[in-house]
Amino acid sequence: MCFQVVERYVVCGCQYDIGGIDECPLYRVKGHETHKCDIIVGYLCSRCISRRQIARMKKPSGLSDTRQKPNAT
Repeated sequence: MCFQVVERYVVCGCQYDIGGIDECPLYRVKGHETHKCDIIVGYLCSRCISRRQIARMKKPSGLSDTRQKPNAT
């Protein structure tokens, strides 16, 4: 069975790197599939971290916290 290592970030699922295919004798035979092994290499990629930071900055500042505070008695 052929194997290929795919390195991904755990939260966003973006690919960090794709390794070469470790070939078996059936490589390139019609109908033979390559088994992909996902390896987790980090939390978030830099592109997705930037998107989240931009989304936080664009959030309207006039919104108050919707959670109710407990009454102090």
